[in-house]
Amino acid sequence: MEQLVKDEKGQIIGFNVDPNCQFVKEMTNPKNVILVNEKNMNKAYYNLIVSIRDIRLYIRGYKPNRNWKITPVKEYFGFTLRDNNLFVEYLEGIKDFIDNGTN
Repeated sequence: MEQLVKDEKGQIIGFNVDPNCQFVKEMTNPKNVILVNEKNMNKAYYNLIVSIRDIRLYIRGYKPNRNWKITPVKEYFGFTLRDNNLFVEYLEGIKDFIDNGTN
């Protein structure tokens, strides 16, 4: 399956998410909940929010912590391309989809 979805002109209009990646498995597990600010939040959604922050830092030349690497993050979300800016767009698209509940 192609990772990028493009229109007739070659513009990127979306991404395909690997249904077998760890993120999807954790997101669909209703028991995978943590407490954040006294509210229940899915652990995968929390990882998504933190990963968007971390990758933005990484693109600017900062590592979130000494041992942080981008490859495990990409594997967790099922992203196979090398472009880190596209990776941020990919994650933000997933977040928008979850927040808005649209197709």
